[in-house]
Amino acid sequence: IPRRAARAVGALPNPGECATDCLTDRDCVPWNPGITLKRLAVVGANGQVGSELVIQLNGLPEIEVVPVVRSRAGSAFLRSLGIECRIGNVGEPAQAKDLLNGCDSILNLAHSDGFLDRNRSANLAVQRSLTLSSQADASLIFCSTQMVYAPELRCRIPATYGLEKLIAERKARIGANHANKSLFVIRLGHVLGEYQGITRKIKSEIAAGPVSLPRSGAGPSNTVFVSGLAAAMLKIAQGAVPQGTYDLISPPEWTWADVYQYYAAQLDLRLTVVDADAPRAAAMKIRSLVTKGAIDIAMQQRVRERLAF
Repeated sequence: IPRRAARAVGALPNPGECATDCLTDRDCVPWNPGITLKRLAVVGANGQVGSELVIQLNGLPEIEVVPVVRSRAGSAFLRSLGIECRIGNVGEPAQAKDLLNGCDSILNLAHSDGFLDRNRSANLAVQRSLTLSSQADASLIFCSTQMVYAPELRCRIPATYGLEKLIAERKARIGANHANKSLFVIRLGHVLGEYQGITRKIKSEIAAGPVSLPRSGAGPSNTVFVSGLAAAMLKIAQGAVPQGTYDLISPPEWTWADVYQYYAAQLDLRLTVVDADAPRAAAMKIRSLVTKGAIDIAMQQRVRERLAF
């Protein structure tokens, strides 16, 4: 915040320096001078990811961020920070045209939950409206999820959320092709940041200790910091990357142990990790022995019956 306030009165960071307050390089959004100002609309800016993204991008000299929210109540937090918002329903093409006026890139973070059919119709309507109502040369950015890969299931069948996002991705590509517009599909994993629920959960687990993690935290976390998303938006807005589908993960990819250690260092607490799989493995072993014993007893009984016969 101090650095952002300094920029507001004309004091800019040196080229290559961090453009926002950060703790490590992973939190850093670099500033690049000499680049034409672009305007980015963030649809769904009142959500956890959207609001923190807007705060990080707000005031950067190479981009103007335009938060778009559905209601005035939803914009209260950002407005309290002095960030102007555009308020309206982007699902209605007549409103969307005014809400997106003058924006070079459109980021869709909006997602409607509820009954499956109604949920899907509302989400597809929003993306379709953004495609048709944005200016002719606008770049479209659709935020999806790495749950399309069904990472938690043995067979590759996405859960409901991942499946809905996968369908929306395909519809977004069809719409963008028909409208002759660039489309970027950004697949997010776990998004970390000071306003994110998962970050608060991690910190509370560290404070309560010890932390129970599968494989003692050795598995990949598929995490990205909001600052990583902000840096990606800057590159897309400036035309520095080709259109396509991207998995967004903060480099280098961290394990869950790395993530917890990072926040433990922030809290100045010692991290103790235990293997969450160990009790389950022991239980499965006991269950296997019990089952095997039951089978052996059954086989012995059948042999006795045959001998008696």
